[in-house]
Amino acid sequence: MDWGKGGGKMGGWDMMRVMQTMMKQGGWDKGWGKGWGNQQGYRQNPEGFHDTSGGVLGEHEGTITKRGGKYGFIESDVLKSMGYPSVFVLGSELKDYKQDHTVKFTAYLDKEGKIKAKDLKSGLK
Repeated sequence: MDWGKGGGKMGGWDMMRVMQTMMKQGGWDKGWGKGWGNQQGYRQNPEGFHDTSGGVLGEHEGTITKRGGKYGFIESDVLKSMGYPSVFVLGSELKDYKQDHTVKFTAYLDKEGKIKAKDLKSGLK
């Protein structure tokens, strides 16, 4: 076996690094599908990930009304009084928050004028 060359495929040493990384994270049942090295079970969105070209509406408080694995919705009385519907939020932003939790978030409009949320944090503090 040639451990030094992969011939265009993953070489033996590369596979050993993958195995070591997985073992440091606690085995095969942890880490996969939950964002590498992030112990909260979610992957942080990179800077500039959100399309805020429609404008940022500032920080608001609301209640998570619907929550699925990939997305959810937040109700905010202030934003509703301004004429906006429920605020769409990605599952990666929802982190470990559950339905009916009160959260603070930054509301923004995307290029199509749809309202969305980012930077969620507890609304109880």
